[in-house]
Amino acid sequence: MILSKKSGISICLVAVILLGAGLRLARALETTYLQRDEVLYLTLAEKWEKTDFKTACGNEYIPPMLLFLMKFLKPLFGSLPAAGRTLNILSGVFFIIGMFYLTLILFGSRQCALAAALLAAVHPYAIRLSASCLREGWGLALVAAGTAFMLSAIQNNSVRLWSGAGALIGLAALFRYESLEFVFIVGVFELFPALKDKQELLPGLKALSLFFVSVVLMFVLSLFIIGVPVVYYGWNLFRRIFNFVLL
Repeated sequence: MILSKKSGISICLVAVILLGAGLRLARALETTYLQRDEVLYLTLAEKWEKTDFKTACGNEYIPPMLLFLMKFLKPLFGSLPAAGRTLNILSGVFFIIGMFYLTLILFGSRQCALAAALLAAVHPYAIRLSASCLREGWGLALVAAGTAFMLSAIQNNSVRLWSGAGALIGLAALFRYESLEFVFIVGVFELFPALKDKQELLPGLKALSLFFVSVVLMFVLSLFIIGVPVVYYGWNLFRRIFNFVLL
């Protein structure tokens, strides 16, 4: 039986995903020490197990999603480090898939998309991030997926895809604040061309509004679901952003 070109690429993609997952698992198993900010995140997650988020984290306004997931999944994996590293191995898998579809949308070539996925699978820094208890892994994976959704929304003029892109970026911001920079990039990308063509202004504003609303809704609802005080956390996040802009 002769496989079609599309089927061959799909089989290769599965092989690349398995390769990436295996490399991340091997890295996690051989790394017996804590690195970089892992100590801080694990300490805060342990404190959060015993009390509420505000008491546990105090003035450490760290995006809370990884801390919540580690403490939530600890009974399943036996310890906070095991839960954190398993979560990030999964983030590496999603990053590989996200890079495949992002490249496919950009270039329209499944071969190029497979090459991008392979690079994401074997890149040493991506492997190191995905085999740790750090927040960058899921931040990268969700931003890659959000970018793919946004480009697909532009191509297909889809309301649902714009909403999906915003939801993914809102979720990414709960892992890395820097993901919110994407909101500014999308705003410029949508409004600048629309200002040149008045006929595109209304559709551009509609898409941008859907994107912004989805970001905020996902951010706020996620905070509510995981038990983080929305007003307290949102205000302190706004203050940090405002101070950053002033500096």
